[in-house]
Amino acid sequence: MELLRAARDALQRSGFVPVDGGPVALDVVVHAPPGQDPWDATNYLGGIADVLEEKSRRGTLEHLGELRHVWAYRNDRQIKEVSYRQREASDT
Repeated sequence: MELLRAARDALQRSGFVPVDGGPVALDVVVHAPPGQDPWDATNYLGGIADVLEEKSRRGTLEHLGELRHVWAYRNDRQIKEVSYRQREASDT
C-alpha cells in the first residue's frame, strides 16, 4: 500500500493525467546497498505495473479505500517499453 500512496502523491504533485489509451513505458531504478542483492527484476516490475494500472476490473478492492482509484494507465497491455536498472546506494 506504501507504493500506491507514493504513486498517488507523485501523480497529484506532477498534475499527471492518466494515459487512457496508447503505449506507455516503465523506467525502474532499484537502489540497494553494496553487497545486498534485491529481489529479481520481474517481481519489482510486476508489482509496480499492478500498482499503476487502473484497477476496476479486479473487483471492488474495498481494502484499498480511495487508493483503489489511483492509476497512471488503463491496462498493463499498454506497456510497450521497460527499462530496469540496479544502482548501489546507502539505502534500498
